Amino acid sequence: MKLLNANLLWYTGLLILLVHLIPGPVFSQDRSKRKIIIGTFLPYKSQPDSSVKEKIEGELSRNFGLDGFEVRSVDSTAGTEEILSKLKSEEGSVFITGYYRKNAGVNLNLYCQIYNPETGFMIDALNVSDELEGLEGIRLPDEETKEDDSKIITKFVAKILTRIKLNSQKKERRENINEYVASSPISKDIKFNTRREDVKAEAEAVFKLLENQEVVTATRTKTKIKDAPAAVYVV
Repeated sequence: MKLLNANLLWYTGLLILLVHLIPGPVFSQDRSKRKIIIGTFLPYKSQPDSSVKEKIEGELSRNFGLDGFEVRSVDSTAGTEEILSKLKSEEGSVFITGYYRKNAGVNLNLYCQIYNPETGFMIDALNVSDELEGLEGIRLPDEETKEDDSKIITKFVAKILTRIKLNSQKKERRENINEYVASSPISKDIKFNTRREDVKAEAEAVFKLLENQEVVTATRTKTKIKDAPAAVYVV
């Protein structure tokens, strides 16, 4: 019995030690710095719709609040660049803003841009658009294509929440920015705060990575590509 109690105390002490030594969200999460700042969602190539605007911003606030984030809303109608300069000192915060387009005959289109106020640059983006919009001569029954605005907004917000939760380090998701901003027609009409892509530097980084890959030469010895002879066989 004494041996059992001794083992129990030993394991309890070990567990307490691990809780204090292991960082990150394994045992606990520091929610004190998880801040979400929601900007104004504006109409894009459509008439203002206060109902859509309020649903988007309200759903964002509710969902992030339920997930433990500190949430607040700001009026960003004066411009993203201006509001980002005011939020620069907001350590650990993420700023969300975007646009909506609601026109007759098509489903609601939504555009979200996610920024890191500390750098002033966009770190992620997401669009939800009607695939049939712009296709002339195609008209399908509403029951097959029409989706309720509330459902579109709910799915949109859920995706945004997931994006931010999976990117706690606020790293730039360049592939998403390229897809949903740079390659989207919206970038032709609206100027966004995006970091200028340094194609040369990124190409050099890829080349350096390839140089350090190990290969097997004709003599069956391993070496790095940059040190290998012309004829190599990549493992």
